[in-house]
Amino acid sequence: MAAQSLASGFTQVSYVVADIGVTAQWFKRALGVEFYATRDIAMGGSGYKLTSGGKPITAEIKIKLALAKAGPRGELEIELIEPAGGDSIYSRFVERTGGGIHHVAFETSDFEAAAQPLISEGIVPRKTSGGGSEVAYFDCRPAGASIIEVAQFAREAWLENKRLKYPAGTDAATIEAGVDADPNAPRFTQISYTVHDLDAATQWFRRAVGVEYFGVTKAVAGRDYEVIVREQPLASPFSLRTAMGRMGPRGEQEIEIIEPGPGASPYRDFLDERGDGLNHIAFMVPDFEAAAERIRATGIKPLIEFRGHGIRACYFDCRAVGASIVEISYFDEKATAMLERVKTPRPSL
Repeated sequence: MAAQSLASGFTQVSYVVADIGVTAQWFKRALGVEFYATRDIAMGGSGYKLTSGGKPITAEIKIKLALAKAGPRGELEIELIEPAGGDSIYSRFVERTGGGIHHVAFETSDFEAAAQPLISEGIVPRKTSGGGSEVAYFDCRPAGASIIEVAQFAREAWLENKRLKYPAGTDAATIEAGVDADPNAPRFTQISYTVHDLDAATQWFRRAVGVEYFGVTKAVAGRDYEVIVREQPLASPFSLRTAMGRMGPRGEQEIEIIEPGPGASPYRDFLDERGDGLNHIAFMVPDFEAAAERIRATGIKPLIEFRGHGIRACYFDCRAVGASIVEISYFDEKATAMLERVKTPRPSL
């Protein structure tokens, strides 16, 4: 990935939910993702300065915020936001959708440079600033990219946020150093989008977010893989084109973009209901059956399951708890090598 690109600063996926306690408890029970505390935040009015298109927003809005560690070294975050007062993008999102996955966030040391590619696309930021920090939401829905957050935090604000991810009393040195995640715990590895036009979406992410390369594959679900939909054998095969790219500071995280074929499928249902955008996040697990049973024990049902070629993967429909769709997957050594080849550009001859 190019130096200073947004893609290299991928840090967070964020959910806007109706009940932060319900969603937090589900993540802990199902995936071992623990939210230690919540923080009340007021924005607008006399609190954090809010602007939209350069114009100030004076009405005060309130939210509850929680953060949890994710990723192989806890370097990624899952954020939960509950609207707690005032008319806002958060309250309107919950009213419209019931709550769920809302945006992905990228952290940078140079806000203006990182935001410029998105501004060059004609996207007007909705910006929050205060205490030396700058945070902006970019409405990228016309490109199929949902909402993208770009953030540059002053050290104290950064540390205050990180404290939410640790037990009370954890010292600053430990927080700044980070901790290795449990090797047996599910690892948050991927964000996934579903779109009508894969080629247009991949070009946009390369141009605006700095994803250097996408490998594209084609498959027919029900022919190339065994597929179970809502716990029933797939009635009619459906086709998919899938693009895979690298994100994160080490390129360890993935961005997946899926374009379903014209036939009936859960992906086509998503496009018909919600339009292009964020569909799910994915966790790699060392023991697929144990991880799937843990999620089922929370009362959540499987949506789609794939089997074949050294891969076990299952999407769970977690909308009832504010978590949208969550995928768990297991790749054996051969399947892992194949995936890495897909994400790696071939050397030019």
